[in-house]
Amino acid sequence: LLQDRSAVCLVQHSSLMFGPPSPPFKKGPREHAIDLGGDATANYAPFVPCPQRQVARLVGLASVTCDDVVCDLGCGDAGALCEITRLTGCSGLGCDVDSRLLELGRSRIAAQKLNIDLSHQLIEVYMQSERFKRATVLFVALETGMLAQLAPELDSFLDAAPGNRILSQRFQVPGLECNMQIPDCPHDADDCTAESQYFPS
Repeated sequence: LLQDRSAVCLVQHSSLMFGPPSPPFKKGPREHAIDLGGDATANYAPFVPCPQRQVARLVGLASVTCDDVVCDLGCGDAGALCEITRLTGCSGLGCDVDSRLLELGRSRIAAQKLNIDLSHQLIEVYMQSERFKRATVLFVALETGMLAQLAPELDSFLDAAPGNRILSQRFQVPGLECNMQIPDCPHDADDCTAESQYFPS
């Protein structure tokens, strides 16, 4: 569905898009971000897993193929990345501020022998790295404040190479114009719910 080189898809909030909560830890994302030099006033949302059926829908919307390098900004335990690479054969990249979640992710990646590289960094720092430049598809499930902070970098990513695309779950990326709305699915549908596609001017 995402054929424009700079298409962005928004998956709006629904009860179907989140999986079970991640394991409880003593420190939250804000504390981990501060440890890495992050802004103490920034909005660091907790990691919430994405269920497999939602991941499959996102893969279809982004037209992910084995030639893509999919990057999950705020990947947590890399569950979504593992499912994406398993479904498509693509390579994966991810970053998160929580080293314990990344340890869980690396164990999962090793067990499934997947081609995924995880980094323990702030998102805004990671997006300036050489590793990030390999990405062709971004999956983001970030709060509005963080999306606003990252909007210039996300816009630059779309312009970096033909075919680059972003899927932003739940919230719109500020500055990107919405050209298409995909309505909610019925609440009892096996599929997941509302999506909107965004095409920057």
